[in-house]
Order: sequence, then C-alpha cells, then structure tokens
Amino acid sequence: MAPDPWLPLHAAACQLAQEVAERIQERNRCQRNGESPAKLNVVLRSSLQNLREKIDQLKDLLLRAVSTHQITQLEGDRRQNLVDDLLTRHKQLQASYKNEGPEPDVIRSSLMTGGAKRGVTNPWLLEESEETRGLGFDDLRQQQRRIIEGAVLCSRCPSLETSSEIKLSKALEGVPGFARIPGFGLQWRSH
Repeated sequence: MAPDPWLPLHAAACQLAQEVAERIQERNRCQRNGESPAKLNVVLRSSLQNLREKIDQLKDLLLRAVSTHQITQLEGDRRQNLVDDLLTRHKQLQASYKNEGPEPDVIRSSLMTGGAKRGVTNPWLLEESEETRGLGFDDLRQQQRRIIEGAVLCSRCPSLETSSEIKLSKALEGVPGFARIPGFGLQWRSH
C-alpha cells in the first residue's frame, strides 16, 4: 500500500500558512517604519497563491480517498474539518494581505472560533455582523440582555408563542439567572 500523501501535504500547507502570517506581520512592520514592502508583497502574493493550490490539492486528494474508501468516513470528516480550517485561515490571511479591515478584527474572529488549531470551526462566528462590530464587552452584554428580555416578553403572551419561542424558553430554563415565575413565564433575575 502506497503512503498517504495527504498528511504531509496538510503539514506543508499549515507551515506555509504560518510563514505567510509572519511575512504579513513583517510587511506591516515595514510599512509602519516607512520602509518599502514591495519585495515582501511579491513574496506574499506568490505564497498565498501557493497556499491556495495546496488547499485545492488537499480537497482533491480527500475526495479521491473518500470516494475509493481508502479512509473511513470519520477520518474523511476529520480531514474535511482540517481543510475548512485552512480555507478560513487563507481567507483571513488574504484579508490581512489586502489590508481589508484592521488586523485586530481578524484576530478577534480567530479567538472567537478557537483559533485555527481547533478541529471544528463555528461558521456563525467567522464574520462579525455590522450590529456587533466594534462593540465592547459591556455593549455586547447589554444587547444580549435586550434580546433575551424581548424573548421573555414574547413568552408572557400565550397568543404570540411560537415553537421557536417555546424552544428558547426551554433552553434558557437551565441558565443561571433565569427563573420560571407562575403567570409570567421565564424571567431574568439580576444578581
């Protein structure tokens, strides 16, 4: 049986992504110091293209391995998650390279998703919405409370209750700070 080329290719792609991230930081340092980043931009453009090609090769190899049953479905799913992580990382690097949005936003999104090393990426946290972009912790908490209070108000009126509101109410029952009050439904009790 021939050795599996997918694993070394994935390791090479991860290494390349790390190198690209370091070069982007170096390029940004050059820009801040007033130096010309032209050479680094050429290398970065080439490296990002190379990373994209490696990701495409990983996808092709994965598809072939799954379709010919060379690997189990579970291993196929694990590898697909790794490819998805690399694709996300490539998009983040591409955005940093093009200076689309400040670097802290990319870092913040990466932190919210558990970074690139985590096995499963939550797609809802990759792009921050306009409503929450730039909000601090206290602002986010206040917005969250308004949403929850709105859901609680809906649960007070039986004629407005829908299955999704019932599900939300049931989901919040076990959350500390919420209590079911007879006649009023689920209520937030501030400490």
